[in-house]
This record gives sequence, structure tokens and C-alpha cells, in this order.
Amino acid sequence: MSTKYIWSYLAHLSTNMWYDRPPERYETIYRKIRGLSPKLLFSEHVWQEWTNRMQELGMNQVVIDVGDGVQYPSHPELAIKGSWTPQKMRDEVNRLKSMGIEAIPKLNFSTTHDSWLKDYHRIVSTPDYYRICEDLIGDIAEIFGHPRFLHLGYDEESMGQIYADCSVARQGELWWHDFLWFLKTTEKKGMRPWCWADAGWNHPDEFLSRCPKSTLLSNWYYGRTFGENEKKVKWYVTLDKAGFDQMPCGSNWSCPENFGGTVDFCRKNLSAGHLKGFLMANWARTLPRYRDMGARSFDVIGEAMSIAEKGVFPPLPPAQMWVLRDGQIARWYRDVDRITIGKGETLVVDFGRTAKLKPVFEIEGGAALNGQTLSVLPATSMEGAGVAQAAGVEPFKMALRAGEHVYDCGKSAECRFLGVTPSGGASITLVRGMPE
Repeated sequence: MSTKYIWSYLAHLSTNMWYDRPPERYETIYRKIRGLSPKLLFSEHVWQEWTNRMQELGMNQVVIDVGDGVQYPSHPELAIKGSWTPQKMRDEVNRLKSMGIEAIPKLNFSTTHDSWLKDYHRIVSTPDYYRICEDLIGDIAEIFGHPRFLHLGYDEESMGQIYADCSVARQGELWWHDFLWFLKTTEKKGMRPWCWADAGWNHPDEFLSRCPKSTLLSNWYYGRTFGENEKKVKWYVTLDKAGFDQMPCGSNWSCPENFGGTVDFCRKNLSAGHLKGFLMANWARTLPRYRDMGARSFDVIGEAMSIAEKGVFPPLPPAQMWVLRDGQIARWYRDVDRITIGKGETLVVDFGRTAKLKPVFEIEGGAALNGQTLSVLPATSMEGAGVAQAAGVEPFKMALRAGEHVYDCGKSAECRFLGVTPSGGASITLVRGMPE
């Protein structure tokens, strides 16, 4: 599939990026992944599912957060139980290539996210540190077959490392010295450096003047709104005007509509020459407990790709649905469920984001449908557990008939929610919002 953009997914081979404490010191259900794990926490079955989905969508890149997930020839002491051999990674890079997916390595050298370096995390900015990091960059270049890019991370470096026993952070000239050293070392190994761009949020002028234009940048923002007063959103435009190439990063980590909003905003506001593509970072580990989150990520990527690449706005499925009875939530439904609405009940549909939509339903029923109506109230906000009726907005009314299954409201409205109330009862098998 030929695409205008790079469509990339950030995948996690290793999870040893955030915490330097042993996992047994975390008393939560996430204990097994919140801590410096002595073994690789990675499901090859989930990985196969996700990479197959990438291929189905026509995605063309995956960024692999490697950390200590491979055995480095120059520093085998960094390996943990289950770390991939260099040959296994080479084979995987080639498998992905055969699927049309470019594999890009990520080694995060931010001191907030370098627990994978083990004790070397504690000797930052020393001659031994530079030697070791250059060794690792050389190893990863060879293992990945000299890829186009190396993602160096370099985000969120500060002393606010609440899960670290040893908190280390560079600042001022030392931060810049090491940052520029990593960029030059990456280029020396034949790869283009790629970094997160949040270092410029609080020091924009210095960042714009000192960061080389050869660096591919990923600003990241995970919110719902893309207003002109949102600092992180404005940073996309500032970087573009300064002449930086970008891979904007969105997510469904905090809300489902962010990734599509990121794609839409950046396509409208960034120059075509500097907008290289988009990166999805949902921060889901490659483990069975995150399978559903990954599946939802690929759904929103697919929707964004359809719009950006083909100009096709696919039908929007509900993100969640529930039935109200006497103002209280009586039961919840998923998109795959057959929905039963009794007399006096209302189905609330949440599409997950606001858009101009035309509601469409598939409804089952025989002669009992004759004479019944379906009232559909579009809304952009909620009131309690139900939808809030905006001034001047009236419900759509549809007459139900035996033998008819598909009901099209025939009108569209700016909405995120629908309040669906049958005059009698109804059995709904499908709800969709048709974008206009």
C-alpha cells in the first residue's frame, strides 16, 4: 500500500525503562511490570497479532523500544532472562520488512527512562558512560541492519523520578553537551537521530536555536482539545515554522479521540515537507493484559489513515453504551452486543469524540414494530448519566416498520452522544455514526 505518510507504532520489547527498584517492592496489581524485571515481559503471541494488524491496515513502520530486550555483543551483562539474541532480532527485522513494515530501534538515554542500563545509569556523563553508550548504539545499528533512524528518547529528564532509588538528571550545559553528543554519535553510526521534543516546552528559544535541524522530532500531546492556547499543541506549529521535520505523536492512552485529532490538526497546520508521518504511543506493554488496548489503538489508527490517505471517513462505532431506567444506569453494552431497550428506557451511545454524524441503526423486530417510533437526541455533553439537550436541538424521529432493518436518521448533527428512546421496546443490533 502506497502512503503519503509514515504510520508508526511504538512497541515495547523491554519494560525496564521507568523503574530501578525490584518489582517485589510494588504492592499493586501491576507489580510484575512496575519494577526492574529480571526477565523479559513480552508476549510473542500478542506481538504476532499486533504486527499482523499493522500489515492489514497498511502501516509501514514500528518503533521497537529495545532497552535490555536484546543481548548486546559489546555488553552482554545488560541482558536479562529472555533477552533476544542478535540473530533473533535480525530475523524479526527481516520478517517485518517482508510485511512492508520498517523496524526502527529505540534506546532511551533520558536518565528518567534508562533503568535498562542497570549500574551504568549511575555513571552518567563520565568517559566510561560515553564509551558504553557508543558501543550500544553501534551494536543496535548492526543488529537492525543499519536502519534509517534511531529513536534516542531523551524525554522527561528531571529529578522527579518518584519510582527510582537513584535519581539522576542532567541540566544546563551538561544536558546540551550529552544531547548533542548522542545526536553526533548516532549520525556517525549511519542513522538519523530521532527524539522526543518535550525538552523545548519550557525553554523554546534555546531549544530552537541549539537543536540541529537534522534531528527528527516527535512532539507529544494526549489531550482532547487542540485549541490555540494549549502549549503542547502550539509547539507542533512552532517547530514547523522553525524548519524541523516532525513525526507527531498521539495516543489513545488518555482518550480515544486524541490520535485522530493529532492527525487532523497537524495535516491542517504543518507544512507538507516537514510532516513526515505519525506515531501512535499507547504505552501498552506487549502482554495479554494489554491486548484490548492495542486492538483499540489500531482501530483509531485505521480510521485516521482512511481519512488522511484516502479522504474516506469510515463509520464511527460506539466507544461505549448503556441503558438508563428511571435516570439510573441499568446495564452496559459493547458494540458487538445485541441491545435490548424496554419501554420507558433510553439507550445512551458514546462515540468517544465529537464529530458531525448521521446516526444509523439496524433494528430487529416483526409486526410489533408497526406504529412505533424511535426518538434520537444528538448531544455534545452529558447531564448526569444521560445526554444534555442543547438549546434549539430537537430529537430526530423515525417510524419503525415490520420488515425494515436499517434506519437512517436522514439528518446529521454535531454530537458525541445519542439518547435513543423507542416508544415501545426495541432490539438494536448495530449503531453507527456516519461522518459528514
